[in-house]
Amino acid sequence: MAGCQTGSTTSACAGAASWACWKRARARAVFCSSRFSTGSRRTSTPFPSRSPAPGEAADRLLGQALDAISGDFDRRWKDNILAAWQQRHRQVQEARRSLAELNTRFASGAELTLNDAYERARLTGSVGDNADAALEQFRTLHLRAPEDAVICLSLGARLLARDDDTGRAMVERATQLDENAILQGCEALRDYHWRNGRQDEARAWHQRLVERAQLQQAAGKERNQVLLRDKFEPHDLPEGAVAELRAQLRAIQGLRKAYFVKKHVKHLAHRPCYVLGFSVTGPFRFHSKKRAGEVLARIQKAVQFPGETMILNVEGDNYRFGRKFKWMRGARIL
Repeated sequence: MAGCQTGSTTSACAGAASWACWKRARARAVFCSSRFSTGSRRTSTPFPSRSPAPGEAADRLLGQALDAISGDFDRRWKDNILAAWQQRHRQVQEARRSLAELNTRFASGAELTLNDAYERARLTGSVGDNADAALEQFRTLHLRAPEDAVICLSLGARLLARDDDTGRAMVERATQLDENAILQGCEALRDYHWRNGRQDEARAWHQRLVERAQLQQAAGKERNQVLLRDKFEPHDLPEGAVAELRAQLRAIQGLRKAYFVKKHVKHLAHRPCYVLGFSVTGPFRFHSKKRAGEVLARIQKAVQFPGETMILNVEGDNYRFGRKFKWMRGARIL
């Protein structure tokens, strides 16, 4: 009992500190917004309102150094930004093509699946830059699937952003339907209550957000590594799921053996954390890290796992994992 009290106190302290930081950030944002907002008083703007006077332009001020400085900026942009910009450009163009295709299908009278209709609404609000049309599409989707967590959160959060109180019940329902919606839902509800002067409600949702974030961080940490001292259990998958996984693994070139087990986890234990141990070395051959890495890449690219899965080569420095998995009943699936 004392341990529980200690944990609660720690969480509360962390939540209070985070809440204070969030309030200070909001205060700074409000101050900056009022200080630099463009209103009737032209003197409030922090930016120059005139063109450079003669002699103030860069080519006059920098002189012979202008070309070197401009070239340096160009090189930095190409090295640090160009690749990301090109990738983002490709993504936007692809999204616009997808939206155009979905709009064409919808205009022709074809009935879109729920997923396609959701994607159309999402893209309408992002690359289509039409928030009002997107909102109406999400309203229609909600009528079609009122118990879909993603749709409840998508519509509810958009309504809350407009200070429409009807979105509150939708976001709360989304957090009940799917725990993956808790963080985003808590954030939307916190900000909504704060904007509307309900600080107690905002603080309560912020505290829940902090606690959930801490839980997910702890769960992620224990699911991000495999140690010999970890406890492992049988995977408990139905035979059909095992057969499907085995068929995928058989198609992996260079894979010799595969063990599939479940790691015992403390946080979010209802979400299975699987471990796939594999070997690539045949009889009378030396272990090759390069060969193991190539097989690992093939597994990651081609295999669909039944849940969150860590992949581990059980040879070389990890040979003791192979011994451990070998004696677990039902662990070897290939």
